[in-house]
Amino acid sequence: MATIENRFELNDQGERIDTFGSMHVALREGLINMLMHADYSGETPVILNNTTNYFEFINPGKMKIPSKDFFTTSKTSTRNPIISKLFIQIGIGERAGHGGEKIYECALINKFKFPEINTDLTHTTLKIWKVDLANSFSGKQITDRERLVLKALVSQSHSLTHKELENITHLSRSITSTTIANLLQKDLIKRYGKTKSTKYGIQPTTEQVLAQAQTIPDLVRSILNIHADH
Repeated sequence: MATIENRFELNDQGERIDTFGSMHVALREGLINMLMHADYSGETPVILNNTTNYFEFINPGKMKIPSKDFFTTSKTSTRNPIISKLFIQIGIGERAGHGGEKIYECALINKFKFPEINTDLTHTTLKIWKVDLANSFSGKQITDRERLVLKALVSQSHSLTHKELENITHLSRSITSTTIANLLQKDLIKRYGKTKSTKYGIQPTTEQVLAQAQTIPDLVRSILNIHADH
């Protein structure tokens, strides 16, 4: 927890946004998930890497549910039921199937790059990012101009037109066009519409689309409850 930056942010109503608490929950769930679902019959250890841009949880064993379901809470299957029951009884585990939802919700609250989970016959790897999409690149894969466009798209809750990207990034029309073309080629953004109505947005994965559909209603309800209390 000492490695997490406790950023100070305010919402539109001047209320402080608890970014630190959501990351605390996400890391707890990542750690519990790794320990709870590891295949302890082999010789491969569980591994937690703390890099500059993300936390990486690696445990031996293939996931017992499809990776696309991890962030949706729609399915759950426990490899080690005794460990799972122990964590829940001592109060450090979310109810079954909700850990992935909490991890995804953290990314939404902090506007970080969305978490990723991958699995094969031997390992399962979960990445919890602590930077936004634009800053998740090392600088070797995208240019500074491409990062500017990505930052503009990440900062908005909707897709943007060519002109809007020009205005936000202060890049010329020709440079904006070249930068957009490069990002499209790298499959980092998506084009919506045609001709003058064309807009650009971040390319979502299937897991992100499903998770966002699952998580947003809960966030909306929380916001409505906060305003009702005031």
